[in-house]
Amino acid sequence: MQPEADYHRSLVTSGKNIYVGTVGTSLYRAMETAYVFVSLMRQCLAALSAMVVGSAWGVIAGQGAMGYSFAMGSNWLTLSLPFFAVREAVLQQRQHLNKVYNRVNFKHRDSDEMLASGIGGGVVGGGLARFVRGSWAVGGGAIIFGALAAVTQSAFTQVRHWRQEAGHRMLHDSEENAPGFAAVLRDHPIREGDLAFDDHGWDPLRELVTYMRGRFIRSVDAVPSWASPFVNALDLDYRKRLNIKIEILERQVGALKLQLKARGIVLDELEAKKE
Repeated sequence: MQPEADYHRSLVTSGKNIYVGTVGTSLYRAMETAYVFVSLMRQCLAALSAMVVGSAWGVIAGQGAMGYSFAMGSNWLTLSLPFFAVREAVLQQRQHLNKVYNRVNFKHRDSDEMLASGIGGGVVGGGLARFVRGSWAVGGGAIIFGALAAVTQSAFTQVRHWRQEAGHRMLHDSEENAPGFAAVLRDHPIREGDLAFDDHGWDPLRELVTYMRGRFIRSVDAVPSWASPFVNALDLDYRKRLNIKIEILERQVGALKLQLKARGIVLDELEAKKE
């Protein structure tokens, strides 16, 4: 498989590809590695944004702009510290798993960021609800803040996709049927490595799901036959094995179609003859 840096550089402006450039690639890789600096930078940006909003609100309310600015900035800084710390930790864990399973970070960036933001928002929401309303509100606060963080991350992702599409259209303004940016990534000849079922270290998400599944099975003693598919759906190892078998079957079907096509046999014609 081609290295990820070469993958970004290989998106050249010919046919179905797009040029990203060495500078953009270096910046993206630096943001992946210097996660502590990136987290601190985002926390400072959140605090500065809150200070600007707080000062404007103080002017509108006719109160001291400095006091409102300091109060809102400190509150946002306090909430952003655990949020971005948890978010960056989850992103680093996902990027580690991507390397282990031969997956390209760039292709899984949207889902990884959505998961990381949701978990970070849930942690902050649960802690804030515990501090303000007590332990009974932890679940509701985690769900609400996690959903808000996921929706906000989805909005940022859509804005990033829009900018990518706009840049792609500018590069292909002379082509009438140029594919979109999403199609460029989907149809790129570089495919990810084969799936692996080996255990490559600690995965907190898998451990949590496995623990909850074990608690459920122990609580009911014997799982009814009608409930076994739902229990298996919570088993990540079982789902991995099932996905591997499905992909093997899809590749076998694809190879069979290519062999039939090489012999001049089309499946649609065979079905028409049967009818």
